[in-house]
Amino acid sequence: MNKQIREYEKELNQAIQKALVRATGSSLSHLPFPENQYAPVQDIISEVILNGEIDTDDLRMMDSFEESDKYQKYVDDLVELDLLNRRDNTLKSGDVLDTIQDKESFKGHDVKTYQDELDAALGLYFEHNVGELDMIKRTLGPYLAIAGYYYRRALELDDLPVIDEEELKHGIKIEYSGRQKQKKLFKLSRYLIQLENVGVIKSIHTRGKRKWVGNDDTYDNLRQSTEEMGPVSNLISPSVNNQRTLGQSD
Repeated sequence: MNKQIREYEKELNQAIQKALVRATGSSLSHLPFPENQYAPVQDIISEVILNGEIDTDDLRMMDSFEESDKYQKYVDDLVELDLLNRRDNTLKSGDVLDTIQDKESFKGHDVKTYQDELDAALGLYFEHNVGELDMIKRTLGPYLAIAGYYYRRALELDDLPVIDEEELKHGIKIEYSGRQKQKKLFKLSRYLIQLENVGVIKSIHTRGKRKWVGNDDTYDNLRQSTEEMGPVSNLISPSVNNQRTLGQSD
């Protein structure tokens, strides 16, 4: 595969993954995260959810422990999203977080527990920061690789295809190489179970074999995410299918 096609594939896959984050942020927020990823966002929101407010002096203290200003950076994002409201030296819930807490469902997801409220807020944070894809991929990389591959096929076919697990491996093979590829392929089953658990894809059995299919709402939301789609609209062209085959090479 020549350099031009490799660059096209990279740009295309990145555009789809960005659109997927925007379309499924609230679903992806339910995936398990390592302790060191997005913990500050969850710390801040959780404190406001349970105790109603947080003192900005406490955040400055945390930043001094971390030797960075990442807590303050996250606060600025959360205030911009109206999840938080800054009042003098105190942070309280903003109108959007109030709305999440007052509703029984938000963006199609149940909001019945504190964890649901936290997940909904984190989902909005993902959608808002979709431009920081490299940061998001450090946590969601393999999930986006698999789901991105599936929904790229869906966009090509203008329908939700039924795909077996062997084909879904191409999502990992395109995104990773060497030992990282082997490690991610070994973990494929866990990624699939977790993606099904949050409703991004689901398993079905046909002719005694397990296969995977997408979600109608996710697909519709993905198609509407035109701001982040970039070259994805070109997928409707049959010529792209030929390039997709090249993109599957190891």
